[in-house]
Amino acid sequence: MQVEERPLSIIEVIDGIKSGKLTEAFGAGTAAVIAPISVIGYEGIDYEIKDVAPEKSVAKRLYKEIDDIKLGRVDDERGWNYVIERPF
Repeated sequence: MQVEERPLSIIEVIDGIKSGKLTEAFGAGTAAVIAPISVIGYEGIDYEIKDVAPEKSVAKRLYKEIDDIKLGRVDDERGWNYVIERPF
């Protein structure tokens, strides 16, 4: 998957929602893994991000991949997991 990392203005986000170019938004982290965003509020207006079809969802694919690594269902090629053994 080709990605781009750069600063993003709220105006660009709102314009993307309005035009339909922004099709999905989510946060990612170690605790929640993936948290979808369905509404973004700006200047008193709520902008709704429509649900994307499950087969096209990047968030769902990433969630599955991270969860599979975390639970040992696939090899951890990135070295994210550590085995902690009890001292006794």
